[in-house]
Amino acid sequence: MEQASPEEREQNNVGDWYLDLVFEDSRDISGTLEKIAENHGYTIGEATEGTELACGINWAYTSTHSESMDAQSIFPLIGAVIVMLLTGYLIIYNVFQISVAGDVRFYGLLKTIGTTGRQIRRIVRWQALLLSGIGIPIGLIFGYLTGNLLMPVIMANLDDATVYRSANPVIFIGAALFALVTVFISCFLPARRAAKVSPVEAVRYTEQSRTKKKKKKSRNRNRLFQMAWANLMRNKLKTILVVLSLALSIVMLNGVYGFTRGFSMDGFLEKFVISDFLVADADYFKYSGWEEVSPSLVESLKHLDGFEDGGYVGYFQDYRQLQVTKKSYVDWMTNRFNQFSLDELDPELLALPDDAMTEMHLAMYVLDDYTVSKLEVIEGSLEGWEEPGNIVQVILTDDYGNPIMDQAMYEVGDQVEIISSTDYTVSEDGLDVTRNSQLEESYTVIATAVIPNVMTTRGHGYPEFAVSGESIPKGYEAFVTDMVYLADFTEEGTAAAEQFVQDYTEKIEPEMAYESKGKYAGNYEQFQMMFWMVGGSLSFIIGLVGLLNFINGEVTSILSRKRELAMLQSIGMTGRQMKRMLVLEGILTSGGALILAAVLNLGVYFGMMPVIEDLFWFFQKNFTMTMILAAVPVLLAAGILIPLLVYKRAEKKSIVERLRESEN
Repeated sequence: MEQASPEEREQNNVGDWYLDLVFEDSRDISGTLEKIAENHGYTIGEATEGTELACGINWAYTSTHSESMDAQSIFPLIGAVIVMLLTGYLIIYNVFQISVAGDVRFYGLLKTIGTTGRQIRRIVRWQALLLSGIGIPIGLIFGYLTGNLLMPVIMANLDDATVYRSANPVIFIGAALFALVTVFISCFLPARRAAKVSPVEAVRYTEQSRTKKKKKKSRNRNRLFQMAWANLMRNKLKTILVVLSLALSIVMLNGVYGFTRGFSMDGFLEKFVISDFLVADADYFKYSGWEEVSPSLVESLKHLDGFEDGGYVGYFQDYRQLQVTKKSYVDWMTNRFNQFSLDELDPELLALPDDAMTEMHLAMYVLDDYTVSKLEVIEGSLEGWEEPGNIVQVILTDDYGNPIMDQAMYEVGDQVEIISSTDYTVSEDGLDVTRNSQLEESYTVIATAVIPNVMTTRGHGYPEFAVSGESIPKGYEAFVTDMVYLADFTEEGTAAAEQFVQDYTEKIEPEMAYESKGKYAGNYEQFQMMFWMVGGSLSFIIGLVGLLNFINGEVTSILSRKRELAMLQSIGMTGRQMKRMLVLEGILTSGGALILAAVLNLGVYFGMMPVIEDLFWFFQKNFTMTMILAAVPVLLAAGILIPLLVYKRAEKKSIVERLRESEN
């Protein structure tokens, strides 16, 4: 009899205890774990005999993935956040800017009766506060209701996620303060401008530019276009802000559309699905071990209409150990798989020469002709894989489909030495494993290949290999468990097979479970719909506010120039010419927004899309201007109709009445 070494006990987790901890929140998880260990007399990350604890933190609650991102990836993401904040700021700022421009004569009159600039600034701030007092509560209620509608859609795409609706006052207070600060920052410049208005400037105010213009002579008698352009340039800042806020809204909407359109269902399914159906014991899908897949379920699948092909993935359940050199073992544990640091390994092992032999655990799968076809060869060839004595070294890929070559311990042509035992005992305390019999096997590595994760135990940490049924030693057949079964069906037979497997696993053998292409396709559609709903809703709201801002700007601009427009008509400008000039102003503004949106969209494509492509393996960047083109008729219609409607209302009064009204 041979007693298992301390390394073997460590490798097989004999006698280990596991504890899952769930904290109230994700703040400083490492520090919290260390404090808990210290309070109970243990340490984390230190090799103090009898008191050391090994721990791991769920990657979803760590920032390692973001810390590894380089500046090229981080800056576009920061830029996207800045664009969203800037869009909101510009919309609010422009509203107050337009409001101040519309009331400039009022502020000038206040100046004539002794109102100071400080008092006018306070008036503007009080207006902002009153508007915030009305708008913020409405926004909070609308946001809460919208969140209750959207959050279940988002959480439905997360495994084991439960939706909790919270009306925590802290959330509402924080959101209200953030909105209030944004409003006050946005109204700072308009309030300052209102305070500087002089009475004379206010009476004569028609949105003139503060810059001096050179007089130009033109032989072109039709100067409507030049007049429209000059009118827009009177207040360049206002025009730029209106154009910019509109353009950013359109770019955001187009970006969301391009983002969702870039999702590839084939890329999404490729990571999770390699066959139409995968059936196994229910525990297999819970990552908690497994039993043999039901033979009756497999036979039933084979007899369904539309069945094309299928195959098993078996797994050796006997006690097997890989014979490796001490150098290879240490390299694997510390460098290739990063399980331990050097000071955590057995000192007696580390004292051995590099070429001394030791043992470590391995995973070995048994494949057939169907399942071996799912492997992707990286090095070598699968020719002759089914012959006894040949073995395939299998590795995984990262989230982006890149083979993890560090998991390949051997080169093609190397010999793999394995010691296995079907007769062994474990001591009562679970610390010692004794082999009562053993078999030494030798295999030749003919290839290194990628194995889909869905064909593995879904728990990794040791070298993994695949062999054919012909390579199973005599007497060991009973120790190979048919872990999963994969099956393909014709397109016509898939729906009926899906219904059959669902009914079978729910009513006949509930201990069995399955994954299917249809299930994941549904998950993909929900995932895509989630982004459409959340991103589309945000972009629609910002776009709508931007459009209303544009309309407000057009209306305010025309009304603030009533006296000027009346004077132009009094010296011979016809109503038709007036309408054409105002329409040209609207078209120039909307056209400028569309052109700027097209330019900014190039920045999104070359700056943001590559980052997203790196973050999501199933995303493929694509250039699109669909939403920008869709906005063309909307903005052009607004640029034409709004001036006509406003002027139609204004021309109900005579020229004399409009001149007198402006002088009041």
